[in-house]
Amino acid sequence: MDIFEAGKRIKKIRKSLKLTQAQLAEKAGISAHFVYEIEHGQKTMSLYTLTDIALALGTSTDYILFGRTPDISSGARDVMINDDLSHIIETVPLSKRDAIKNIVKSVLPYIK
Repeated sequence: MDIFEAGKRIKKIRKSLKLTQAQLAEKAGISAHFVYEIEHGQKTMSLYTLTDIALALGTSTDYILFGRTPDISSGARDVMINDDLSHIIETVPLSKRDAIKNIVKSVLPYIK
């Protein structure tokens, strides 16, 4: 395991999600400075912190540590996608969820 590469993968995912170090830190229950140190390969992380970061980023620990994506069945992938969609919807205020539903309904005919 290369902690520098793991930190680079964490940073890459964080930036792709448009999260600041502070936002990731809050989601993972660690300090923003610790996120900085991890991303720059200056500190290692415990198994618990690794898991918290992976969950906060919606990725696997295997990807963070080794750059590998898990080989999962289509059933498991469907569950993961459903969980992702549920999480996204939960972040939208209740007053805006009908708008999201209408957007999804209008796009569905084009992606089927």
